[in-house]
Order: sequence, then C-alpha cells, then structure tokens
Amino acid sequence: MMNIENKIKNIITTLPLGLFYGISGISLYLYYRKRDKEASILLKYINEHLQLINGNINVSNGLSGIGLAIIYLSKKGYIKVNINTAMKEIDDLVFKQLAFDKYNKKYNINQLLPIIYYLSVKSKLQERNSEAQYIQRELVKKVINNLYAQIDFHKIDEPLHYSLEYILPQLLYVMGYVASLNFYKSRIESIVRELSPVIFSTIPIMQANRLYLIASLDYLFKEISVDNKGLSYRAMLLANIDVNYILTEEIGCKSIYFENGVASLYFLLKGINDYNQNMTNYRNQIMHIIEESPEWGLLESNSAYLRSHIGLYNGVCGVKMAYEIMKKDKIKEENKNETICY
Repeated sequence: MMNIENKIKNIITTLPLGLFYGISGISLYLYYRKRDKEASILLKYINEHLQLINGNINVSNGLSGIGLAIIYLSKKGYIKVNINTAMKEIDDLVFKQLAFDKYNKKYNINQLLPIIYYLSVKSKLQERNSEAQYIQRELVKKVINNLYAQIDFHKIDEPLHYSLEYILPQLLYVMGYVASLNFYKSRIESIVRELSPVIFSTIPIMQANRLYLIASLDYLFKEISVDNKGLSYRAMLLANIDVNYILTEEIGCKSIYFENGVASLYFLLKGINDYNQNMTNYRNQIMHIIEESPEWGLLESNSAYLRSHIGLYNGVCGVKMAYEIMKKDKIKEENKNETICY
C-alpha cells in the first residue's frame, strides 16, 4: 500500500475542509498515525478558513462534521480543548439553521440524519440537566419530527449497490443512538412502530446491504422494546447472508473504500455477534483484498484520481485507517492466543 502522508501536503490547499472528503477527516487519520505535527497544522488551517464553508452545516462537508472531528480528537486525547468554547461558532450557526422553519426545510433526510447524530452527541457532552443540554435536546426533538414528516417508502429505498448512504440502516442507527440517551425514547419507539410495516417488509437485494441492515437493527434493538416480528425479521435477513459471497463476488476488489467497500464491512461484521467465530477468517480476507487491490496502482499513478480519493469516507485515508485498526485487532488476538497456550 502507498505511503500517502508525504503526498497530502502537496495537495492540501486544494481540498475541501469537511469530514468525509476533506481536511477534517485527513486530520483524524494523521492523529491516528501519530503524525501530530502535520495534523495540528491541518486543524489550524481549518480554523483559519471556516468561512469557506459558507454556513453549510452538513456532517459530510460542513460544520457539523468538523464539530464531530473536534469531539473525537478531544475524547481520544489527541487535542486538549474546551469543547463548548472551541465549537461556539459552529453551534451558533447549526442552531440558527435548524431552529427556524424558513431555514431547516431546505435539508433533506440524507442530510438531517447525520445532523441529528451530531446534535445528540453534542448534547451528551453538556452538563447534565443544564440549560445548554435542554436547548440542544429540544432541537434534536424538533429535527427528528421534521425528518419523520419527510419519510416515505421511496426515500428509504435500497441503493443500487452496497453503500453506507443507504437511508434505512442510517435511520435505525440514529434512532438507536438517540434512544440510548433516554430523553426521547418513547417517541423513538413510536416512530419505529409506525414504520415497522415498511421496515420488516424490506429485503435488500445486495447481501452487503442486508448485513448493514442487521448491524443497525442490533444497535436499535439494544435500546428499545422489540417484539417477535422484529426478531423474526432479523433472523430471516441473517439466514440470507453469505459473507464469503459478499467478499468474493458481490464486492470483492471492486471497492476498498469506507463508503461502499470492504473497509466498512469489517466494522459491520464486528458489530454482529453471530459472526464472532469466523471474524479471524473474514478479517484476513478483507485485509488481503485491500493489500492486493488494483486501486493502489491507480492512486500512485494518477494525481487527479488521488486527490478525489484521499478522504476518510471515499478515499485512501479511510482505507488505511481501517486497515491499521484490523492489524491492531489481529495482533491483539494473536497475543491473546499465545497467552492461552502458555
């Protein structure tokens, strides 16, 4: 696999600032790789050029995504910062865009789901029962209800290929996360009940999308009451998934990226207990697919292609970060097995 750290500095000023495709996501990768100096330069650059985002509050390429990056880096101890002070400008703009109907109606379900997640994460960081927490959680409620008003069958339809952009699993995951915070659980349970005829009649064509759906169902079912119909639906999906087929035929080397490839499949599989016994095999397969992918040659030889595939979500930084996590999991597992043998 290519060494991209030295290539990043040559194209950094041509990249957007956002989390998924730009500098914020790259900074996470560099901190993870212990390239703190380079990463801190990127954060300083983001801070100095926030006006380029022009009020965009999306997670993928806007202010909410930058906020999530700051929260992640702070929680992991990569940076020392007062979250509320550092993010005041971001929070003010996000609130303005969502609190008033003339602004928030311009956001569709694809944009609102990640924003709800961001707002929920941020509210969790506030002092318990404080005014700031109350205001942020009231905003979460408002945005959830705006989102629910937009939902119809076509908007949560399966995409043509495996993709983390698939709305239905995203919806279930975000609803599960909000329910875990225990301030709107009854409303979340009501929404899921009302949507259950659509949810439990959905059978994705792509087996990888079935896997994505199971992972999100498991996350949701940990937080809300679930009846036998929900459990039967999950069992039916599980019975119609062949992970080896996904890895060799359905996706294989077609994509290694996080958005729509094997890098994200690893984390979906890790989150589903039914696959625990075979995880070593699946991890080795995924690592081999990444190592042998023809993408690396294209990325090395085509600078324009590299620039458009360098980010965390649809690019090489996300793949390399996922690969490093797999390597650490593999080493940890081997050390554990050696200990057991002794």
